[in-house]
This record gives sequence, structure tokens and C-alpha cells, in this order.
Amino acid sequence: RAGTIQWRRPIWYGGIGATLFLVAFLNGLPTFLVFYPTQIPMGMFSIIQAVVTIMATLFMGLVLIAGSGLFASLFPGTLGTLSRGTLRAWLPDAIGLSLLAGAASLCADRWSKWLVGVLPDSVPIHGPAVPGQLSDVIPVLSGVVSALSSALQAPLWIAVVVYYACRVIRRPSIIIVALLAFYGASAGASAYTPIEFFVALGRSCLIAAVYAFALSQFFRDNLLAYGLAAFVTTTAEGAGLLLLQSSTTLQWQGGVWILIGVTVLGSLWIWARRPLERQSS
Repeated sequence: RAGTIQWRRPIWYGGIGATLFLVAFLNGLPTFLVFYPTQIPMGMFSIIQAVVTIMATLFMGLVLIAGSGLFASLFPGTLGTLSRGTLRAWLPDAIGLSLLAGAASLCADRWSKWLVGVLPDSVPIHGPAVPGQLSDVIPVLSGVVSALSSALQAPLWIAVVVYYACRVIRRPSIIIVALLAFYGASAGASAYTPIEFFVALGRSCLIAAVYAFALSQFFRDNLLAYGLAAFVTTTAEGAGLLLLQSSTTLQWQGGVWILIGVTVLGSLWIWARRPLERQSS
């Protein structure tokens, strides 16, 4: 009401997120009949689904608008300073950090599998991971949309969490106790033996410590790095799962997904380096 928040960019942000959500939903139409209750006519079910789709799309847009507005209120002037010059300054570090984040994600997956092999009786064994886009019209399209959505949301929610942790709570002891309570409850819900509980608790605490160290020492205030890291990790995990499928078509789509990710990073890098080349010439 006071006009301290400029809503133009948050509205654009929410519009992009809502569009991505709608594209992902339309791409998943082959699963339309999965939730069809035969007690109602197909026409009525179609109308209900259409209304739900519209409401969900609007809700997603409003959530991103509200999140962007909250971000703008917590960090006044930050959204206004986002420009091509700022993004160019952030981009080299952001690309490097995003690639490191993707490599760390793959290493963490390998480490989890190694831990299962070393402690088979102490670590819960989960079934093989299956991509969630297998039933979509174009699985790679849903994958790219999910990666872009993660890139949009990651900077907002990480910034909000960091703000409340560093400027509101400001007591590491309270944060540590809260995390231990949360991780303890999560480990207790999935563990069947005391050893499984402590292994799950230790793994969660280790991951949290690595995240905290990376955010404080490397990512810091580079908003673009958070977005690109989310994009790269989602791409690496999703495309990797598609490449592991037995279907040649799905393997090709996994390769296309990786190619799209590399193209995005390469295009951003060329875009960032272009002014330097002009100046040097």
C-alpha cells in the first residue's frame, strides 16, 4: 500500500512461472484419465479438470508473485538493481558454481549408493528412481520446464530462509536445535532400527552442513548462481534418469535434455563474454 514494492517485476516473475506450470500440465495430458471417477460423466469431469487447471495456474503465479514481493520487501532495491550489467558480472561465477553443484549432486548420489553397499543393514534401500515425466507427451519438455521452474524458485526461497536465519533469529544454537529436531523426526519416521536412525540423522546433518558452508563461502549474494545451480542439478538428475531407461527413445530425450542444458549455459557464457571481446578489439 505504501508503494515501497515495485510490483512490475514480481508480476512478470509470476507470469513466467504460471506459464511454465501450464505447459507442464498440458504436456502431461496423457495421464488425464488416471483420476477419472466413473461415477460422473466425462463432460463434467473435463469441466472440473479445466477449472482446477486454471485455478492451479493462477495459484502458482500468485505464489511466485507473493514470493517475489516478500523478497523485495526483505531486500529493498535488490530486484531494481537486476540489470544486464549485474547479470554479466554474476554470470562467470554463477556458471562455475552451478557446474560444481551439479557435480556435487552426482557425487552425493554415488556416495549414497556406496553407503548402502557398505552398510546394507543400516541404510534403508530404496527402489530404482523413475523419472516423473515418462508418461508425458514429450518427457524432455517437462524436464526442461521443471529445471526452469526450480531455477525461478530457488533464489527466492533460499533468500527468505537466509534472511530469517541471519537477521531475525540470529542465534546459531536455535537454528541447530531446530534442524536437529526436524532431521530427528524425519529419520525416526523412516528408520526401523536405532542404527538406521543415527545413520539417517548423520547423513541429513552432513548435507545441511555442506549446504550451509557452500552458501556462506561460495554462493553468497550471487542470485544468478542459485538459479543456475538449481537448473543444472535438476537437469543432471532428470536427464541421468532418462539415460538409464531401457527405451532408446527415452535415452535420446535424456541426451536432448543435456544438450539443451549445455546450450543454455553456453549461450549465457557467450552473452556474458561478448562485451569483453568488443572492448579488447
